[in-house]
Amino acid sequence: RWDDVALRDYLNSTYPVSFLKLSLLYDDHFWDAEAINQDHIFPKSLFDQGNPAFAALSSEKQAIFATLCNRIGNLELLNETENNLKRATPFAKWLPTRDKSFRQRHFIPEDEDLLRFERFEDFITAREQLIAARLNAVV
Repeated sequence: RWDDVALRDYLNSTYPVSFLKLSLLYDDHFWDAEAINQDHIFPKSLFDQGNPAFAALSSEKQAIFATLCNRIGNLELLNETENNLKRATPFAKWLPTRDKSFRQRHFIPEDEDLLRFERFEDFITAREQLIAARLNAVV
């Protein structure tokens, strides 16, 4: 079991230096078979003033969202092909195109409402709880 300090350090990891930590979450270890990318679940392009939903947030909420954008709770590992298919597609639109095991494999909360941009902070909290459970199960 991870102690609170180690778990907090893990969950506070941010892009781009989080690849090794993310790899602990996955059972697949075929890292040399195909290029693997760190993907922002909620695309980085959503977190700027060009996105009306982001621009409509208070400045305090914008700062929180911008910080959480690169946090490990918003990152997953995808093979390069899959990541190129996803690109800047909103996650709620892209997720239904994946197989049924995708959510479990990438620790995506089941609550569909958490996939709305306005619920991003809640999505991070819920996903990080799933990640913490996984880490405590494997270590």
